[in-house]
Amino acid sequence: MELSPALAAKNPAYEELVRSAVLAGALPNIRQDIAESDVNLINAGALAQTNHVGCNVATMEDGEAADFETQVQVTVSSASGQRSVRGALDGGQARVVGVDHWSSFPSFAPQGSVLLVQNTDKPGAIGQVARILANEGINIAQMSVARQHPGSPALCVLLLDDRVTKATRQRIATQDGIYSVATASF
Repeated sequence: MELSPALAAKNPAYEELVRSAVLAGALPNIRQDIAESDVNLINAGALAQTNHVGCNVATMEDGEAADFETQVQVTVSSASGQRSVRGALDGGQARVVGVDHWSSFPSFAPQGSVLLVQNTDKPGAIGQVARILANEGINIAQMSVARQHPGSPALCVLLLDDRVTKATRQRIATQDGIYSVATASF
């Protein structure tokens, strides 16, 4: 039996599955000592608890969900901070429609590898990121930017053909004008 998005979002088992899936993907990015191969849907909750990582799954419907019938918001918190991601169905296709506080967020289909870079909106800031990715042989399939105004903080969303290693992510994070770097794989 297939549940409608609105009914599935109210189902506690659905929320727990979403929570486990998010934690399985997030933990290797939050904790340097956890490898992707060490975490799965079964042990993600226990690993998160042991490592003091929290994850909340909430649904927004109709009036609360802006342009979508139902949105799911996932908030992950750890010692390094908190991130919120909102997802929705658009024409039957899953879309990431928001990250943190970015109001002009460029939605995207959750596929492959994603690199989120918070940077100063100035010439060359993303060019140095692209150069590092090119040197690693990683192709940028799609790129969008959420910005406020020139010179202010911006969020660059890069959809990539390959995963970014922790070493590459750290190299990007050390570049001038880069505030934070996060990855996700779908």
